[in-house]
Amino acid sequence: MISILVSTMTVVLLLVAMFQLLLAIGKPLGVYTLGGYYTVLPLPLRFVSALSSVVLLLIIVVYLSHVQWISFLWLPTTPLLWGIAIFFILNTIANLLSKSTKERRVMTPIAAFLVIGTFSLLILT
Repeated sequence: MISILVSTMTVVLLLVAMFQLLLAIGKPLGVYTLGGYYTVLPLPLRFVSALSSVVLLLIIVVYLSHVQWISFLWLPTTPLLWGIAIFFILNTIANLLSKSTKERRVMTPIAAFLVIGTFSLLILT
């Protein structure tokens, strides 16, 4: 069960990271993020999207390290998972409050799944 959970969360995070990279290179997907205020993100926000994709990839590293699929012995995965869970809770709330219907419908379930998945990892491992 844990392998299915971690695999699914990894794929979801990779897809969201790719979405963030598409935003960073100027693709017109802004209606799915930041309240839908921009179709194409302005340059400063493109930098934030690029940075977000890196953060998402680092979260994958934490997940994979926590279940020992990769070895980063120095990485304190349990406290990091608590921080990641809080991060995704805040994301879920922000997405629920978004003025963008598309963001609420697409990003809220993704963030909520990641909250549940992260807490599941904490409980099951």
